[in-house]
Amino acid sequence: DFAVADIGRSALVERGLAWLEANLPEGSDTVLCWGDSRIGNVLYRDFEPVAVLDWEMATIGPAEVDVAWMVFLHRFFDDLAEKFELPGIPDFMQRDEVKRTYEQMTGTTLGPLDWFEVLAALRFAVVSLRTSRTSTLFSAAARAAGSLMGSEMSTVHPAERKAARPSSWMPSQASTRMGTPNGLD
Repeated sequence: DFAVADIGRSALVERGLAWLEANLPEGSDTVLCWGDSRIGNVLYRDFEPVAVLDWEMATIGPAEVDVAWMVFLHRFFDDLAEKFELPGIPDFMQRDEVKRTYEQMTGTTLGPLDWFEVLAALRFAVVSLRTSRTSTLFSAAARAAGSLMGSEMSTVHPAERKAARPSSWMPSQASTRMGTPNGLD
């Protein structure tokens, strides 16, 4: 309910949450989960990681949460690059390779990632819905301030408005590329 106060309910998110509840995987060991595990949140020195950033979504949970988040977000950004006819890195961060590397480096055997990738997509959807609401409020405030302060702030370019909106192509692209889990189609 925390996500619906300002933006209303999302039928897709509601269906996704119901699917997650109906298909809850067997429990696994709990670990400290970073919460925003992705390459863009790693600082490097001489091509070696030296720090990880953005811990505001940290939690205790199964390791699959972080692994699936990393795989999902890379695929999301790669799909976004493709949409804008940019090259992307389609052969990087492939699920099976990431899982195998994680298991080799940690000695931990991960379970199937499908459920956790749906969780990652829903987490991303909720964050996107909330941030798009905030963006809309800030845009309206900027337009209102612009009408009082001068013409330089009075409009938001249509391309900026379009870029700030959640992308309508993502769910269908994601389900096509990832395969739709049973019960979500």
